[in-house]
Amino acid sequence: GSSFATMILFMAYSVNANQILNMDYVALEIAQALAGSIGIVLTVPFTSLLGAYILSAKTKRVENTRTQGE
Repeated sequence: GSSFATMILFMAYSVNANQILNMDYVALEIAQALAGSIGIVLTVPFTSLLGAYILSAKTKRVENTRTQGE
């Protein structure tokens, strides 16, 4: 989000690409992007497994109720 505006600002002041790549700011942005990506990659499967577990538990409860009622 905000990194795009900062890059445009660097270009407006004619900062060399080598200087931009060697700034601490760029390293921080890369680290934040990696951390966010890893978080998403790990969260999605966990959420899917949790949802499947909850849904299967509810389905088993409904099936047990039906067989006991007959």
